[in-house]
Amino acid sequence: MKKLKKTSDEELLNLYQSNSEENLLNILLQRHMPQIRQNVRSLVCNKEDVEDLCQDIYSRILIKLRQGYYSNGHIQAWIYRIVQNYVYSFYRKKKHEFITQELTDLNIGDTWSDTVKEEKEKERILYVLMSILEKEPPQIKQIIKMHFYMEMTYMQISAELHLNKSTMAKRLRTALKRIKAEMTQEGIRDCPF
Repeated sequence: MKKLKKTSDEELLNLYQSNSEENLLNILLQRHMPQIRQNVRSLVCNKEDVEDLCQDIYSRILIKLRQGYYSNGHIQAWIYRIVQNYVYSFYRKKKHEFITQELTDLNIGDTWSDTVKEEKEKERILYVLMSILEKEPPQIKQIIKMHFYMEMTYMQISAELHLNKSTMAKRLRTALKRIKAEMTQEGIRDCPF
């Protein structure tokens, strides 16, 4: 056992892949658990959430390792990426739950009634927007989705797509100008962008 604790991360993974012994993964994760906990603590304030997230992340990493982690020598960076993504997902979910709860508490659905004309105009705007987006190249659609839907920063998008930050920002700006111009041609003045 002492010999295994001195073994490198890569060697532990190779041993696991050849032997499928669960204790090897546990040794590996126990080695990284203090750093995982510290990273989560730096991103989340609530102690209960920190503990819950650490347990969830631990399980998530175990599942990913069991599915087959193909060694590239950067397991610590890989674990850190999982931690960050999991915490970001946690906040996105929490934000959505908060907004949904807030709308429910205010009974906005009961008091907010649009006229039929406004509803039809919203539908038309969405239809035109969707048809314009369908014409865009896949990478541009992906950038728009990441920025507006997933609420990722330019830095996160550029890292994910392996693009220079300024290149990605220029592509997004150009695409949004093009979309806005096409929507104006369709008679829509209030472009959502």
